[in-house]
Amino acid sequence: MELYGGKPFPTLFSFSWSSLVLAIVAVFAFYFWLKPKPLAGFPHNPIRGILGDVPGIMRMLSDGNKTIYDYYAHLVSTHGPISQMFVGKRVILVLADQNEAEKLLTRSKSVDVPVYLTNIFRQLAPKSSIALLSNDAWKRNRRIFKPTYQQQYRMTTQVASIAEALVKLWDTKRIRAAENHFDADVDLRLATMVSQACLALGSPFQCLDAALAYVSTVSPTETSGINVTSPETAPMYQAIQTILQHLSRGPTMPFSSITFPIYLRLSPTWSKSKNLLRSFIADRIMAARERANLSTDDAECALDILVQQEKHEINSGSSKVVRESEWFDEIMVYFFNGQTPPSAVLSWWVKYIATDLDIQRRLHAEVYGAFGESPVSLEALDDSDKMPLLQAVIAETLRCSTVTGLIVRQLLVDEVILGRPAPKGTELLITTGLFGLQESAWGPDVHQWRPDRWLRPDGTFDRDAGPGGIPFGMGHRICAGQKIGMIILKVFIATLSRAFIFKPIPAEADSWQADVAMTRRPKQCYISLGRWSEAS
Repeated sequence: MELYGGKPFPTLFSFSWSSLVLAIVAVFAFYFWLKPKPLAGFPHNPIRGILGDVPGIMRMLSDGNKTIYDYYAHLVSTHGPISQMFVGKRVILVLADQNEAEKLLTRSKSVDVPVYLTNIFRQLAPKSSIALLSNDAWKRNRRIFKPTYQQQYRMTTQVASIAEALVKLWDTKRIRAAENHFDADVDLRLATMVSQACLALGSPFQCLDAALAYVSTVSPTETSGINVTSPETAPMYQAIQTILQHLSRGPTMPFSSITFPIYLRLSPTWSKSKNLLRSFIADRIMAARERANLSTDDAECALDILVQQEKHEINSGSSKVVRESEWFDEIMVYFFNGQTPPSAVLSWWVKYIATDLDIQRRLHAEVYGAFGESPVSLEALDDSDKMPLLQAVIAETLRCSTVTGLIVRQLLVDEVILGRPAPKGTELLITTGLFGLQESAWGPDVHQWRPDRWLRPDGTFDRDAGPGGIPFGMGHRICAGQKIGMIILKVFIATLSRAFIFKPIPAEADSWQADVAMTRRPKQCYISLGRWSEAS
């Protein structure tokens, strides 16, 4: 036998061939380990690789006209009210049955927020309820903040004054732009941020005043059409937008418990924005303590309530004093998390309302008939007998906009979902936004914005007219800021409807495409305004 280097030729390569075979076997074994393993009994798209549904999602999103919500709707239309999708090895059940969802969400011991979501918010505020599972610490946080949510009615006048400031800003923009259209998105974000700052911290930012001063100096020749813009926005606004943008990327990252903290540490803007927000809140806490030492128990904001609660417990010798270290993170999340949904809903509302002049006339008459030129009050705004159309407009806007159209949970126990067994630990994606878009419930015009569908023949508001999409969630993890969000929506929609006629927008500035991050909001949010006081 021919020798090569003193060894028989076949012997030289025998080890290499066996290693190659082992390597191939290892690769195939690793591939099949990575390949998604579907749950028995739940329909799904064909599994064509280790990425699962990711290629299909990317194809749908590639043209820019679709969002991830459209992919979920596609799954539901293809497979029915329960199906499964795969993001790599991760298996997610997609549930689109409202009755089944309500049963699961109202069983506090059946589902909870997935750990990966709490880990994401822990990077911002580790002691806040949004960063905790539903344990004793989470329950304590909710109890601490319960008094603050019960006091929001007392603070409505602050929101009303901010809404009036937005009217002044838009009135100036309308005049300077010769009644052409202009972008309203940043204005709505700023206005809701200022509202939340007042409710949470008692700090009315001067963003809208600065914007008004800026627009007043711009010559009319510089403000034609869509070129009317706000000045550089406040540092706090920019910090909050940066934080939200970073947080929205967390759920999309593979192995997010590892990759997301690394991503944040490598981001120069994350730490700067987070530190600015924490420093600002620390300053507001000092101011609240000074007010508590100098004044009575009157509270300007949620922060005042917390400081007074702490002071009262210390003075009474309570053994369960709630310290600042326990609620600092919660007030921070309270401040920034309550801004995004209301501003997104308002950005859709200004688009919807411009499509129906009859609804505008009736809503203006309803609001003006209730308040005249006086400031709006929440007592009247909450009265569906006095303000049925306002209630209907808000309900229909929440239904159509699907601003927060998803709830993500994880099974804590083995469950049976629509007759099929699902094991403990399964991730559950509940498409709440689709609940309000069922043709079987609303008819063939289900995708049309039509507030009258919420009114009875006698004109009264019918909150049970049909499914509305559960915009604030339900169960023990229901959105704690629901009441605050509704206050902001009612006050702003009533105030803006009393002041302005919303005119149709040219097609080139009236795209109805959406972006989805923390919320779903329109890519374009232009408005063209007239004044009811000037209408013939």
